[in-house]
Amino acid sequence: MFEKERESLRRQGKWVWFLIVPLLCVGSYCVCGIGAAVAIPGFVEYTRRSKAEEARANLATLAASMEAWCDDGGAIAPRGFPASVGPIPAEPREERQTFVAEGSFVELGFAPDPVYYTYAIETVASDHSTLIAAGDLDGDGVRSRYVVSCRVTSGRCECDPQPTVEDALE
Repeated sequence: MFEKERESLRRQGKWVWFLIVPLLCVGSYCVCGIGAAVAIPGFVEYTRRSKAEEARANLATLAASMEAWCDDGGAIAPRGFPASVGPIPAEPREERQTFVAEGSFVELGFAPDPVYYTYAIETVASDHSTLIAAGDLDGDGVRSRYVVSCRVTSGRCECDPQPTVEDALE
């Protein structure tokens, strides 16, 4: 049916465009697909790292508040650590949740909003407390955990400068 048209195009030297144009289209689709295959995992990793940074930043803020509250503005002896509280919110999720401060979090003025992680204070004794952030960034049930230890040493309250991390990106 198209024999005459094809023979006419071949004689005029235009037949090659019927081959090149589809190949260029297919090639561009392949390049886009390869680009996406490389970029998407990198983007997912980048978003996980940025979410994980929330735990570090909030624990640093909480640790500074804890040290200030415990030292009580330069009193002769530290007053110890506030009572245990949390985790708030009750369960970590993939999406951000509202943080409703209660108990010791209110005393410390700690109320970040919204959050990916749950936060807790575990006061073991008047001279030792632990700050915990736990999260499940991808919803698979495996939790990452950040822990900062605070203790009274030499008459001062001190918290670890960096958290201990378990499964940072799960």
